Formats: sequence, C-alpha cells, structure tokens
Amino acid sequence: MTNDAARLQTLLAWHEEVEGQVDQLKEQQAQLLDEISKKEAQLRNINQLLESEGCLITEHRVADISKGGSLADRAFAILKETDKPWYYRELAEKLRGIGVHISGNDRAANLLAHIGRDERFQRVKRGTYGLTEWQIKILDKKRPGRSKEKESPQSSNNEEPGQRQ
Repeated sequence: MTNDAARLQTLLAWHEEVEGQVDQLKEQQAQLLDEISKKEAQLRNINQLLESEGCLITEHRVADISKGGSLADRAFAILKETDKPWYYRELAEKLRGIGVHISGNDRAANLLAHIGRDERFQRVKRGTYGLTEWQIKILDKKRPGRSKEKESPQSSNNEEPGQRQ
C-alpha cells in the first residue's frame, strides 16, 4: 500500500470508531432523558405532597407557610395556592389574617418592597402581582402621555393657527 492509501485506511477506521462512540452516547442520552423525565415527575408529586402539608419548595428552599420562611416566601405560597394575581394591599391583609407579622408603618408598602424585588413575582398591572412562572401578559403598559398644553378655545373650532373667520 502506498502512503496515501494507508492514511486513507487509518482515517476511515478512525471515522468508524468515532461514529460508533457517537451512537453509544446518543443511546445513553436517550436513556438519561427518559430517567430525567421520570425523576421530574416524581419531584412534581413530592412537591404536591409537601404543599398539602404546608411546605413549599421554591428554588431549592423550603418555606413553611404556617411558620417561618420569609415574607416573600409566604406571599409566594398564597399566590401559588390561589393560582391568581393579588392586589398587594389585599395580599398584606391575607398575610396578617393568617398571623404573619409585617413590620413598618405601612405594612402593605413593606410587603410591596419585598415582592417587588423578588424575581418570582411579576407586576401584572398597577399594584397587582402574580407569579413570574405564570408568564402573564402585562396588562398596564404605559400609555402615551397627554399633551401638557391645554387646548385653547380658539383651537377647538377646527381652524388652523393664524386663520381667522
């Protein structure tokens, strides 16, 4: 065999070897994806059981709704449980109603400060918050501002500026 033919044989053999390795890895990937899917289903079931016991798993944290957990964790739990956005003052009252202490002169504003900077919450309209995971379309996009100049009585009768009747 010539040098070129030997080199070609070596490359073809290497190609077959790497192709076989790719096929093995794809098979392993399919098995891993199947196993991941099963484990995610188990986690969802465990989370539902924990929620029914008064605990909530949020991004690797456990929040006990009835005791402990941050103010934002407890607000998160209420939104998650009711599955609807809440006006922040009503949410503060609900939290106070279940015995959660909110400090400050304006307790609702304090709650707003906590949930407003927490990425789990999304403002859906003025004063109303939902969960980011719900991917709610924001309802109150800023409208174009009105002109600050008041309309003069002369301009209201459809005449062009500088024209007189």
